[in-house]
Amino acid sequence: MGGEGPVEPTPTYDVLGAWEQTCDHLEMGDERDACIATPWKIQLGRAVLGGPPTFASRGGACHSPSVGTFSYTDETLELFNCGSGDPQNAPDAEGLRFEVEFADEGEIMVLVGEDAEYVLRRAAVPSPSVSSKRLLHVAQWSCASSGSWMRFQTVDHDRLDGWSSTLTVQNGVLFMDEFFSRAEGTSSGNWAFYDKNSRGAQAAEFPLEPGTKASFYKVTHAADLTPTYAVGFEVDDCSDAGSDLRAFEHDFLRDATFRRFWNTTAQALDATSVIAVDGLDGSVDELIVTVRTSGTPSDTEWTFSLTSPGGTTVTLVSGVVGNGSLGNFEYTNFADYAATSIADPELGSLEDILVPLHPLSTFQGEPKNGSWTLTVSSGGGGGSLTYFGLSIR
Repeated sequence: MGGEGPVEPTPTYDVLGAWEQTCDHLEMGDERDACIATPWKIQLGRAVLGGPPTFASRGGACHSPSVGTFSYTDETLELFNCGSGDPQNAPDAEGLRFEVEFADEGEIMVLVGEDAEYVLRRAAVPSPSVSSKRLLHVAQWSCASSGSWMRFQTVDHDRLDGWSSTLTVQNGVLFMDEFFSRAEGTSSGNWAFYDKNSRGAQAAEFPLEPGTKASFYKVTHAADLTPTYAVGFEVDDCSDAGSDLRAFEHDFLRDATFRRFWNTTAQALDATSVIAVDGLDGSVDELIVTVRTSGTPSDTEWTFSLTSPGGTTVTLVSGVVGNGSLGNFEYTNFADYAATSIADPELGSLEDILVPLHPLSTFQGEPKNGSWTLTVSSGGGGGSLTYFGLSIR
């Protein structure tokens, strides 16, 4: 009994990623010359955190640098805020439409519009290099106040070109999605969200409705718009500066989402700092700890230890770090997945993400809720502990 043999799976092709126009298919003439001079480059990124799929484009159908949103259904690509397409914030907006065809096993994408055809190939882009992003703290929040902001920290060893975006979502409705290019190195900074009179590339009317949940995020994207990290928070009533606030970190590269807690009360060393965690379900899967100190000599004999609500203690640092010339901890992150150990005698920076002396995985399976205590000693060297942060999932 024969049968038809194995059936090859149908290839699936994805419009997401970075594309650049290839001009080889065009005949000699003005169209080919224009293509060679300014080939269309477009990145198509997936939806994240309640936002829409987003594109960034230069040249081609969009004529000039453009950012906007897109939809891709039934082999039809629709670009909003591109060329003669409508702005994307109107409920009945119609974008610039193309029928999509693929060739060369998805490496070539052909966009067929009413007036033009574009042949694009997948563009080579550098791999994402951002190694961590932390939410440090959020100012007292009110959607009506332009003075509200959050402070965040980025660790990026290679400083590659990429993109950032701001998302504001209320009850699942997107209020703002603004993209801009960035080259983000290791640094800390503040990020202010917009007031009711300032809106991004895609927005609804402000102010946001009181009494309902709202979310605010700053998202980092790779050069092809692949999301890498996001930091942000949500409030139950964005019109009330005293509303409960829940902070989050999203590590898209490792598919991990953390709740973020912090204590910004400065205190002398040889003391303890406590973070009260509540409202979480389940047990610990992973922890990341962030610390900052000031006023302590560079050759200090440090001791850092973290104690869980259940009484388990893990030593993060013990002794002089590096070659003894690194100075204070500057929002130093401790995580088991880091590539460099705090015990490395060649350690070059404390503004980094480092493997602790003993693994934080020791806390796996313990309850999340309760008082987490950081004990820091400088061996009598003086100084202050100015920040203790905890990411938990």
